[in-house]
Amino acid sequence: MSVFDILEAMPNRVLALAEVVGSEGVVPREELARRIVPGVESLDQFKNLLRESLRLGVVIDDKVSGGIRLSDDIAPKQLRERKKFVATCLNALIPNEGDCDEGNKTYSRALAWLLTRPIGLNLEAGGEFQTALSRDLEGPEIYDLTNASRSSMLIYWAHFMGFTEWIVLDGKSYCNPDPTRAMAAAIKNIIEKKHATPVAEFFQRLGREVPVFETGRIRKEVEDRLKKPRDETFISQSSSLALARLEDRGAIKIEPLADAPTLLMVGMDNEQRPISHITLL
Repeated sequence: MSVFDILEAMPNRVLALAEVVGSEGVVPREELARRIVPGVESLDQFKNLLRESLRLGVVIDDKVSGGIRLSDDIAPKQLRERKKFVATCLNALIPNEGDCDEGNKTYSRALAWLLTRPIGLNLEAGGEFQTALSRDLEGPEIYDLTNASRSSMLIYWAHFMGFTEWIVLDGKSYCNPDPTRAMAAAIKNIIEKKHATPVAEFFQRLGREVPVFETGRIRKEVEDRLKKPRDETFISQSSSLALARLEDRGAIKIEPLADAPTLLMVGMDNEQRPISHITLL
């Protein structure tokens, strides 16, 4: 079972459950069910939501008290800021060392595939992604994206964790691979402020920290299946977009230093920009 299977485990619902638990400290299961789904006789949906919230590590089944409490890694006040909550979910869905939860293994691979896609109006919200995935990758494995509901769960969680953004045009919504928020959250953990880091080293560190980015073990596994492999001297469009937006915000400085090895950022129209170093400002 995974977030693909448990359709009740949408990010906002998992967060709502965590907020109820955080406000009380420890909540008995029966009381928590009453608070989450008041007046509902069948508790199947609540049980599914709670099961996945436990698997994500957001809440804990406290055997001593017999109730549900927040993870030790999350303080109640951190739920309002969301950063720690998002980080906890990200670590569960995209572990940087091995796959702690085999049930969500396919989620991280599907997300890595999404980040290899071209940016722009290519994936419409509510659509089925299995055709696009099969067109991109060799082999029969489509990472459990077998229907529109599962494709939607991929996007809900990807957006919540900062890997995609919505584009609305002519009344239609599209999912754009844009990991700006996820890269911004990770970048402070991998490079020092005001220190020019070689771009290849930057992506090696980023891939270790969040392995759905270039050089990461999950991304490599997916890119090995691409029918049109990415030239390793090119940065994917999604990562190029994130770098460009962080530069526009004044969060980083990107530069091509003379006689230094470079990688090429790639824009929507395949325009190229060589860069050799990235500095966190």
